[in-house]
Amino acid sequence: MKIALFGEHVERIRSAVSDAGFSIVEQGPDIVLSYGGDGTFLKSEYAFPEVPKVLIKNSTTCTLCTELPLDEVLNRIKWNDYVLHQALKLKV
Repeated sequence: MKIALFGEHVERIRSAVSDAGFSIVEQGPDIVLSYGGDGTFLKSEYAFPEVPKVLIKNSTTCTLCTELPLDEVLNRIKWNDYVLHQALKLKV
């Protein structure tokens, strides 16, 4: 599976994602790991519209981020053990 990493501090998770067997790509990802907070999520949607996002918490203000540890998130992605949630997107 091809994963794009998005956020200011993605170097903190790059090796874990690679070690889990995922291909890290800059374009055409199957999924985006948005590593940050709510603002990072919004920016990742702008950069990769319509590509599913996984929000990894690196902020105290991220209300939508998963509370699961990164290795658990990666395992669930690997084994397709997750549920997609669609959010309403407004254009202003």
